[in-house]
Amino acid sequence: MFSTRNDYFDQEYYPEAIPIEILTETEHTLSPTVEWLGFVNEGKPYKLVEENLWGTKAVKIIHPYLERAFKLKQTKTGLGTRRLYHGTLSSNIDSILLNNFNWRLAGRSRGVKHGKGVCFSPRKDFARKFCEGNDGIIILTRILCRLAVEGFLGDILPRSNADTTQSRNGNVYVKFEDNDFLPLYIIDMNAYSEMVDLCSIFSSLKINF
Repeated sequence: MFSTRNDYFDQEYYPEAIPIEILTETEHTLSPTVEWLGFVNEGKPYKLVEENLWGTKAVKIIHPYLERAFKLKQTKTGLGTRRLYHGTLSSNIDSILLNNFNWRLAGRSRGVKHGKGVCFSPRKDFARKFCEGNDGIIILTRILCRLAVEGFLGDILPRSNADTTQSRNGNVYVKFEDNDFLPLYIIDMNAYSEMVDLCSIFSSLKINF
């Protein structure tokens, strides 16, 4: 059912699948198998489904690999979760869908003054400010968060025993590690054009196996 991957993948995000020994129900013996979480038959590791989110047209992101990595991180850390918004340009969606958000790119937005990580906001209107011009996309995201402290310019990790930094007014939250976030929905917040079919637009964002 699953295929092997080529060198297109960033090994940091997609490590090579390894044989997994499982106990079969029929033979009761250990037999190796290789599994890959994704939608290989569609040429990409995710699926996009158009849905109605709180009365607004949105696109649900179904990405088994990212979801599994997020749940493993949550189990390991015991952190709770929050739903926040991330504003970005539509040109960044391809990378986000394939590899999730990348905290290593910190420094390209105004949110960096609260820490060198990925910025989110509990307010859609505030997240929209992180998009330049009218080419803005909002991504509803679930993040891991137990304790947030005020963040400052230059912070590479949260201070004290916190796992998250935030602005003093609570409009910005910053995360610093891989798999601390899981993109859930793509929302078009462009107020200057009609809503377009996002599923059709992003159906071209495929990768080959």
